[in-house]
Amino acid sequence: MKTQIVSITNLQNQFNELEIVVLLGETTQQFRFTVKKSKIEDRILLTFIEDGNFAETFRFNDHLAIAITNLVKKVYQGENINFPINVGDYGTSLEALAQQKTFESKKYETILAKFPNVEPAFYDQLPTNNENSLSC
Repeated sequence: MKTQIVSITNLQNQFNELEIVVLLGETTQQFRFTVKKSKIEDRILLTFIEDGNFAETFRFNDHLAIAITNLVKKVYQGENINFPINVGDYGTSLEALAQQKTFESKKYETILAKFPNVEPAFYDQLPTNNENSLSC
């Protein structure tokens, strides 16, 4: 499903909130981000906190959550952006799971090609992030 950002509005209220209007396919949804400022020595650190509905909606679509958050940051910092903006395709949880299974399947196929005598049940026991790991 196509995902489009219709608008991002800096509400300029005491809570430092921004309102985001997103079109998911044919459905319009609204989300809010709150900006928290922290001072560390002589620098200001900005933290963008999305509402729970945003996190739940994009739980299986990290690529969209990141793209939207980056646009929110730009608007907050005063950058002029022309809306609407297409940010990508929204996938259901089943589509996300299918992609994960495809990735795992390809990983195992690569290992099997390199080590044809390895039993499939052994794949999950292989090291992943150290110098003794297999690179695929």
